[in-house]
Amino acid sequence: MGMPLSRPNIVQASRLAHPDWIHHQREERVSISLDVGTLTQLMKNHHLHVEDFSGLDTPSKLQIRQLLLDLLNGV
Repeated sequence: MGMPLSRPNIVQASRLAHPDWIHHQREERVSISLDVGTLTQLMKNHHLHVEDFSGLDTPSKLQIRQLLLDLLNGV
């Protein structure tokens, strides 16, 4: 005798939603290192925006903050 198979509940089957991971696009990240002059030029020429990156350590974050303040003040 074979294994009995249950019939799917049609009401329940119609309520199934797609799993979140089907529509979720994983954000890819890469870590790079730039000298301050290159970062300054990229930001000054609007090729890179402060919301597009983050500092990985406290000294980098402080340097990025100062760079942004200098750019805002026209230094």
